[in-house]
Amino acid sequence: MRVWLLIVIVGAMTGCAGQEAATNTPAPPAQENATLVPTEGAATDAPTLVRPTLPPTWTPGIQPTPTLAPFVTLTPDGTLDALRALPTFPACGSFVVDLSRTPQVFAHQQPLTVVWGAAAGADVYRVSLFDVSGQTVFVDTTRDTSYTFPGSLFFFGGYYGWEVRPFDSVGIQFCMPIGDDVTGQ
Repeated sequence: MRVWLLIVIVGAMTGCAGQEAATNTPAPPAQENATLVPTEGAATDAPTLVRPTLPPTWTPGIQPTPTLAPFVTLTPDGTLDALRALPTFPACGSFVVDLSRTPQVFAHQQPLTVVWGAAAGADVYRVSLFDVSGQTVFVDTTRDTSYTFPGSLFFFGGYYGWEVRPFDSVGIQFCMPIGDDVTGQ
């Protein structure tokens, strides 16, 4: 019995020795509307897969447009208000608009003085004024923590925005800009 079992095992091994093991190769994915075209002048006679394409004049029917969530607003300098809410350097903690000394409404053709708290380490502040469309109307620099805009910049009923940016001694801005809106009456 042992001999017969040994012959069966050896016979089975030699019968399969000359065969390659079967491999599971995935079938190529089906191509919808694709055609096989014989390739002329190629070294092999393998066909080439040709896929249909859109005409060169095709354009999508719906153009995507970027939209911002309703709670996100851009400031005149393009900074998101959400970024302004993030924590900044400790030196920027006192760099805020002094609302008690900065008016929101002022007489047109009269100078407007805006006031803010100092940013520790600021060498100079850049002060900007924007019109209602966000266009820069005026830019200047100061070493003080207040600035007086000339009255000639303002028109009756005009709506304006202003901002201040602190820069250190090598000219690097290190705090987010601050500012407010004002209306000339």
